[in-house]
Amino acid sequence: MRSRLLLLFNGDGTTQLTAQPIPAPTGNEVGIQTQCTLISAGTERLVLNGQVDPSLQDTTADSADFSYPRPYGYCTVGSVTSTGPDATLPVGTRVFGFLPHATHHVVSEAAVYTLPDALSTPDATFIPNVETALNIVWDAQVGPGSRVVLIGAGTVGMLVARLLRTIPALDLAVVDQPHVLERMAALLPNAHPYPPDALSRTALPASWSDGPDVVIECSGQPAMLQRALDVAGQETRVVMGSWYGTKSVELDLGAAFHRKRLTVAATPVSTLPAERKTRWSKDRQLRTAMTLSADLSPAQPHTQFVDFREAPAVYATLRSGALPAPTILVMTP
Repeated sequence: MRSRLLLLFNGDGTTQLTAQPIPAPTGNEVGIQTQCTLISAGTERLVLNGQVDPSLQDTTADSADFSYPRPYGYCTVGSVTSTGPDATLPVGTRVFGFLPHATHHVVSEAAVYTLPDALSTPDATFIPNVETALNIVWDAQVGPGSRVVLIGAGTVGMLVARLLRTIPALDLAVVDQPHVLERMAALLPNAHPYPPDALSRTALPASWSDGPDVVIECSGQPAMLQRALDVAGQETRVVMGSWYGTKSVELDLGAAFHRKRLTVAATPVSTLPAERKTRWSKDRQLRTAMTLSADLSPAQPHTQFVDFREAPAVYATLRSGALPAPTILVMTP
């Protein structure tokens, strides 16, 4: 029986590659050979370091809880190499799946999505991140002329910024480390860049004298949520694009928070905003994310490609800090 390589997270900052047999697909199952898979750095750092509520169910790995060691990941693109007798997808079909990092998978064909020809394989690995960014923009409730502060321009933050820039006359300020802002400048030349230490109400553009309409927190750093509240104006909407896992968050919800009548909104990608539930489905949202992934080409120009067998070394870097660029793990024969 053939075997696959599967990446396991140990929950202590380490990972390991392990070999497992690949069963033959049965019923409506399909065998998938992975071509590449994106590391979703913010979420996966939490999983890597064991900073996830152990009672949380991980739907990508069919687990009852978040016990370790465990597989993880949800940005897989591959091709169908074998099928069960009841499956309808032809061999050779290129598909996307919310599947953990591994060289091969055998899953129900309902668990994967056929990719359009216009969407490249590297760009398709960003579909979940684009879907998350789309949800954040919806929950931000912005429109033409809105003034928005975006804290954090990592993979999801940058996608949020690029979606926001499609809104006419929207004025955008982006907060991140100088090297990230420098990389951002080519894609968002009209955004106002701010290193974290420079973020304050008085440092914002002069035309923003009453503060931003919306602040979006995408840094993954709990301390930055307080900075988001501090920079907010009267009745500013603060959107939580970050997931902090089990990290504690300390906030000053005193007089300023109440007098400014601030709103803090969660934006879970697992559910649609209330105002879209009548007309939209999760499938429609995912299909829209596919179209946007083709339009935005998120794998360009700064993505790094790493052989899957080097994954433990990549995660060792992620454990102690940010990866230098969005990272796609490539499967080689």
